[in-house]
Amino acid sequence: MSIMFDVGDTTIWNPSNGPGRLFVAIKSALETDHNLDSGISNITSDECKIDPPVLRSFLSTLIDSGLYRHDVGGLLQEGFIITSLALLNRCGDNASDLIEASGISPDRIDQLDTYGLAW
Repeated sequence: MSIMFDVGDTTIWNPSNGPGRLFVAIKSALETDHNLDSGISNITSDECKIDPPVLRSFLSTLIDSGLYRHDVGGLLQEGFIITSLALLNRCGDNASDLIEASGISPDRIDQLDTYGLAW
C-alpha cells in the first residue's frame, strides 16, 4: 500500500503508507501550530493533492518562524521542510531562495529528491 502525492493529474511522490502518513501528520501539526494551510491535502482514498504555490508560502512562513530557529523546534521541522523542498523541486520550482533561507544544504535536497523520494 502507498499514498500518491499529486499535482493535478501527475503523481510526484508515492511513498509507502508509513512515511506518507507520518509526513501528513507532521504537516497537520504544523498547519495547526501556524494556523495556515500547507497546500497539502489530507489523505483521501490514498491520495494527497499538492498546491505548489500554497506549499511554497507555507514553507516560507515555517522557515521565517522563531520555532525554526529554535534548536529542537528546528530539528523537528527540518525533515518536513527538506521533503517539501524536494517535492517543490519535482513540481519544477527549485526553491533556491527557500533553500538558502533555511540554511539547508542544496545537496541534501538533491540527494533526497534523487534517492529518498524514489518509487
